[in-house]
Amino acid sequence: MKISALFIALFTVSLGVNAVASEASVFPKSAVRFLVPYPPGGSSDAVARVIAKGLSEEWKQPVVIENRPGAQTVIAMTSLAQAKPDGYTLGLITPTLAVNATLFPNAPYDAVKSFQPLGTFAQNYAVLAVNPKTGVNDIKGLQRYAGEEGREVRFAAGHSIGVINSYLLLKKMGFKATLIPYNGSTPAIQGVITSGLDFIYDSVVSMRPAIESGKLTAIASLGDVRSPSMPSVATTDEQGLDWPYRSWSGLGGPAGMSPELVSRISESLSRVLSSKDIQEQLKRLDVIPFESSPEELKKSIAAEIELYREVIMENNIPINK
Repeated sequence: MKISALFIALFTVSLGVNAVASEASVFPKSAVRFLVPYPPGGSSDAVARVIAKGLSEEWKQPVVIENRPGAQTVIAMTSLAQAKPDGYTLGLITPTLAVNATLFPNAPYDAVKSFQPLGTFAQNYAVLAVNPKTGVNDIKGLQRYAGEEGREVRFAAGHSIGVINSYLLLKKMGFKATLIPYNGSTPAIQGVITSGLDFIYDSVVSMRPAIESGKLTAIASLGDVRSPSMPSVATTDEQGLDWPYRSWSGLGGPAGMSPELVSRISESLSRVLSSKDIQEQLKRLDVIPFESSPEELKKSIAAEIELYREVIMENNIPINK
């Protein structure tokens, strides 16, 4: 009897495992929600829409963008964390998730434990630009400008990643500057143009109109690759400043998703990214198609949480309690 009971128990477990695997293999059977923590029309929204369209074609089911901006992405991330782990609610995740682990300690989720990373699909080109009135044309010029006696350097930032990466840049460039915060990239860029601020770090797609019109001067592309839309702007690496950080965009779901479902979605994302058409669409948005596995993305988020926590503490950036 004991052997029979054990056999029944093992058989039941086997049926459960097979059912999960079978369910994952036919996912999705209906529309999938894709939460985007930014408003429509911005660069992050545009990138997410390219991926959503690719997944929709891959799955032959609608992948519906649902914009949930506000509270520095906390609103959308809360909805994602609280969703059923069945794959039918996914979301755009960015380094802001890692920043907010320190800035919003009372958020109703844990940046690591509440989410299932599914992989990255893009890295962003970023640029360092100055007010033309500074007369600066490169990083060494900005360092000399900042070192002038009595000079108070001020910089603008319109979002948490801009703040964090600006402080990282300042540490590498070897001088201090005063942060003037804004609510969004567009007001921050305007702040540099109209309020006499000295420099700003932001994405190429956000800064390009102001740079092309001569209202800002681009002095460095961040990283080791020049932006295709700004091929004449030298990289930080070319100017002797090592910059290993690059903002990324990825896909995530709520914690608790089955390994089979994680594999199914991750493999689908990989096939979407292998499409030449998708790659070209992403490049036209000034981003780099970039693939990483769920495990790689999970490790990256954990590492960035520690990096950004150190920057936040060093610079006394206010924490929302």
